[in-house]
Amino acid sequence: MIAKGLIPNVNTDAELSALTGMVNQSFAWHNGENCVFMFRDNVASGDIQGVGGWWIKDSIIKGLDLAEYKAFRIDEIDSKTNDLIALGYVYQGYTFPLSQNGQINLLGMITTKDYLPYPINLNNINDTAVYQIQNATDLSNLYMTALATKKAILDSGTALKQQINAAIDELAVSLIIDNR
Repeated sequence: MIAKGLIPNVNTDAELSALTGMVNQSFAWHNGENCVFMFRDNVASGDIQGVGGWWIKDSIIKGLDLAEYKAFRIDEIDSKTNDLIALGYVYQGYTFPLSQNGQINLLGMITTKDYLPYPINLNNINDTAVYQIQNATDLSNLYMTALATKKAILDSGTALKQQINAAIDELAVSLIIDNR
């Protein structure tokens, strides 16, 4: 079982009570009890006495089985993928948006590239600078840069999600790091 933010997993009450270095409100997953315990150093009693305090059974925090843990990690990757796309793409030293609106505008320009009056002013991601698109070739290059940037971000997320889906246990899943 995985519970987000836990310190260690333990198998027995003895292991739980022997843990040292725990501070008030540290958590541990107890495999034998199949639940989370919270360490409290400022209470007079609890479920299991530990060194310098008590372990109290926490019925709110839920452990995740392997499938749930994989789904949790995949959601984290999807969120980071969206954050990376929101950073935009860089063309000719300017950063342009890859927001949904930005993508729609770019798609509209590329589909009518042969009919547009050039040069075209295009604002950067935070409207602090303007890039002049000189001609249809320049627009095509800008579009392909945006497309390649988004595809690279999506592909890197897919590769991480494939690794997570192939993992055989919680430890293998936890070792997959999204360092994009």
